[in-house]
Amino acid sequence: MTSPANYWLELAVKAEPEAVEPITELFSRYGYNQGVVIEEAVTPGPDGGVEIDFTAPVTIRTYLPVTPEAEPDRESDGLSRDERIQKLREGLWHLGRMLHIEDLEVSQKREEDWANAWKEYYQVHRVGRRTVIKPPWQDYEPLPDDIVVEIDPGMAFGTGLHPTTRLCLLFLEETLSQNQKIKALDIGTGSGILAIAAARLGAETVVGVDTDPVAIRAAAENVERNGLTGQVILATGSLAVEQGGTIHGGFYSFPEEAQQTPPELSEYLPYNLIIANIIARILIFLAPAMALALTPGGGIIASGIISEKVAGVIEAFEAAGLKIVEQRNEGDWVALYARKS
Repeated sequence: MTSPANYWLELAVKAEPEAVEPITELFSRYGYNQGVVIEEAVTPGPDGGVEIDFTAPVTIRTYLPVTPEAEPDRESDGLSRDERIQKLREGLWHLGRMLHIEDLEVSQKREEDWANAWKEYYQVHRVGRRTVIKPPWQDYEPLPDDIVVEIDPGMAFGTGLHPTTRLCLLFLEETLSQNQKIKALDIGTGSGILAIAAARLGAETVVGVDTDPVAIRAAAENVERNGLTGQVILATGSLAVEQGGTIHGGFYSFPEEAQQTPPELSEYLPYNLIIANIIARILIFLAPAMALALTPGGGIIASGIISEKVAGVIEAFEAAGLKIVEQRNEGDWVALYARKS
């Protein structure tokens, strides 16, 4: 019998594309470790993969752990699971006065069932010229110049289908080459997809960090699956701690001790490249720390930014001594490439 600790509450809502950003902010505030899954409508692509319909309704999901009744069911901010769900319902009601948002659906899922749900629509898909994202249950015969990244996302929120991940992968293709000795840092590594792609594309060493041990576990499995153990190094933690932060006013749903800079990250300082596919307010908070962690001339690939928030990220980067080299958009999502002078 599966233990209750392996069960999760899935909270899902379908909404018009314009509502994705405010719902994502709301879900990241009350969901587990800010994890938000954005499932856009997909149709079969011409190469056998999938294409996204940016005009269709979007499903946004977050998750809450189901804990045994005998254990406390409160996070570091003091809110219980039921109180979090109520906060989400209240927030969605207010947003629904201005945008089309359907009712919140709450269901209980086993962790393995959640992961298996991806298999219904997660297919082999090409990103850019060379990078191919392949789930383990799909066959693919690579072309001579292909870089194949095999990913099973599990509970780690990272498949390569989301525009922010694709934008990061495109920047990685153009930034990395096999004849450079690059040390890269992937902040908020999730399933490890960007860390693995960076290693495949030529980074000599990649350190991936995440505040969520569930993500690190999934990423470690994917690193081993891709034969990159030792080249991609994973650790629980972050680049900087949100001192005294809570889920209301801070950025992490984990306490400060889970955010500490791990020794694996410090060992490889400074980095030639930082990848940070997170959200705008964390990018703003981490800008000074990222600048310090870079070598002179080093670059940052930053995404997870909704278009309305990009000005604030650019301002924070420039204040930290980072020059914006290029900005790319896909739908309402933005990725930046910045360089330390």
